[in-house]
Amino acid sequence: MNWTEAQRYCREHHTDLASVRNETEKKKIRSLLNFYSYYYTAWIGLSKSRSWSDKSNSSFSYWKAGQPDNAGQREYCTAVSFSNDTHVWVSEGKTWAEAQSFCREYYTDLASVRSRTELQQILRITNGSAVWIGLYRNRLWSDQSNSTFTYWRPEVQFAPSEPDNGVYTYEQYGNQHCTAVHYLGYWTDEDCLSSFPFICYSGELLSFGLYRQINTYNTW
Repeated sequence: MNWTEAQRYCREHHTDLASVRNETEKKKIRSLLNFYSYYYTAWIGLSKSRSWSDKSNSSFSYWKAGQPDNAGQREYCTAVSFSNDTHVWVSEGKTWAEAQSFCREYYTDLASVRSRTELQQILRITNGSAVWIGLYRNRLWSDQSNSTFTYWRPEVQFAPSEPDNGVYTYEQYGNQHCTAVHYLGYWTDEDCLSSFPFICYSGELLSFGLYRQINTYNTW
């Protein structure tokens, strides 16, 4: 149904189309959409990017990158979408901090690797390229995950086991605090100012987007 029909339905059978006024309410909607398929979109009560159907005065927003764009000057109604992707490979090289900021702005965070299964998922999309993950100082995950899974590179010829904090690397001693995944999945600690592609995690992605009023999306 279109946005107006969805609004009418909610007012007749409930109270109104949902307002999303804070992070907690965003997460509640995300949990509802998670019951559905790989990709799902649903109307919320925001129209013209600023007016809530229930007259809420909330200024909270969570626009998808590039939104609101009002394409063709005909997109006035807002829907939320949830993507159940797990990992996104960004091939542009960035420092660890830059990669973290990028992932938090456009996805959820730098990826945590909590199991051998998740490590294999990353290897499938990186084709052996070295990439940043969210582990900092060998024990702190960017998204506050408490996982203890690790896959550090063992000692090999002419190279010590990892993490080594740059003990045997020229001008790197004590400066390797960020973690990269390399070929075969082994982890190494690296200088955080080094430039690598990186892996973002998008499993919690719930974002706003503008749509034409005649578009058909189900309500929850």
